[in-house]
Amino acid sequence: MLMVEEKQLEVIAHNIWGVGGSVGLFPGAKLPLRSTIVRLSDGRLLIHSPVAFSADVVAAIHKLGEVAYLVAPNLFHHLFLEAAQKHFPNANTLGPAFLTKKVKSLHVDFTVTTSLPTDLAFDFEHVQIRGAPAFSEFVLLHRPSKSLLVGDYFFNIRSCQGVLTPIVLRLTGTWQKVSQSKLWRLMSRDREEMKASAQEVLSLDYQRVIVCHGDVVEQGRDFTRHALGWLLDA
Repeated sequence: MLMVEEKQLEVIAHNIWGVGGSVGLFPGAKLPLRSTIVRLSDGRLLIHSPVAFSADVVAAIHKLGEVAYLVAPNLFHHLFLEAAQKHFPNANTLGPAFLTKKVKSLHVDFTVTTSLPTDLAFDFEHVQIRGAPAFSEFVLLHRPSKSLLVGDYFFNIRSCQGVLTPIVLRLTGTWQKVSQSKLWRLMSRDREEMKASAQEVLSLDYQRVIVCHGDVVEQGRDFTRHALGWLLDA
């Protein structure tokens, strides 16, 4: 059973907050988590990759504004989505294609492929990461803050809990650096499509990278270009 430790809201940038914690993979290994809350230009909220919110955190989010959107950025970041849907029943849920086939109990209002809902287009731009359907990830650029929100596309884990966690992270190439997990190479089905997607990501006008696993990366463009070097320079 997954065991989750959760912290309170933290300010990341103007109109952006995070809720951090960790999830137990197995005894001795815990993976850091982050959910990101963004206030839209119309005052409503978008929650990227919900974690297990406590009653206090739910109340704090309600004080920030009305939750309009919940986002599952790939086929793996859905563990706490159903609970979030119950906390925020009026929110629309965005997710990748095939998420409802993977988790039949989930309800998804908008499948993200080539476009976003029209009321998000002012605040966000997105890139669908093609070539690795097992992930089916899409990344979001928050234009006002030049922040790139990712699920598993990049990691930046500098510290962790659990004596076995560093071993697991070293094996996947994600320990104490801005990196992309080696699982992307294993799950690749079309390297050219993955490369084209990486080039699209790097063409976005971002500076900050907000990862779900690890520390926020300020001035992160050079770091992310390096993390994608295995693909771009092949």
